[in-house]
Amino acid sequence: MPIDISRKTVVVHAYNTSLDEAARADSKANITISIQSLVFSLGLGTALITDTVSKVSGMLNKYRILFLIFVGLYVATTLIGIIFSIVIYKDRIPSQKKNLFGKMKQDSNENRSRLYYRNIESYDSAESYIKDLKSLEEDDIFSDYAKQTYNISNAVVQKMKWVNRSIIMLIINLVLSAILFASIGLIILI
Repeated sequence: MPIDISRKTVVVHAYNTSLDEAARADSKANITISIQSLVFSLGLGTALITDTVSKVSGMLNKYRILFLIFVGLYVATTLIGIIFSIVIYKDRIPSQKKNLFGKMKQDSNENRSRLYYRNIESYDSAESYIKDLKSLEEDDIFSDYAKQTYNISNAVVQKMKWVNRSIIMLIINLVLSAILFASIGLIILI
């Protein structure tokens, strides 16, 4: 059964859109890593430049402990946000799913695509891959595009979950940074 042009166009467009969304998730990760690293550097740099540590050591014990807990929270949220951003880059293997116990299990070949690089690397040589591609019918090519689009879309969904987590940590970190800068300002005035 021949494929009409509109179906081909839709599948190729969906495939390209999925790839664009994956690239957008990676770009958002770059942005959040950069902002969190900058805020972290500014926060700790300001504390060091203003000699906040020696001034905090002269404060009453309960305020000193409170300030140190706050700085620890600030460092922890920054590092968690950066880790969340880095996780976005994790390679997601589409042919694997978790079972009830969280262990990975192999899917059947129903979602395996000849377009996915991990599946391409399973061929003995480029020639055997080309031979397989030449043997494909038009419906097989359509099916492979559809499978790859499905797999990329699932990976994008996972990436976007981590992007959202990273952005939440960034917002928390920005609020904590504002509080840290204000508290450093108060410590300088004391």
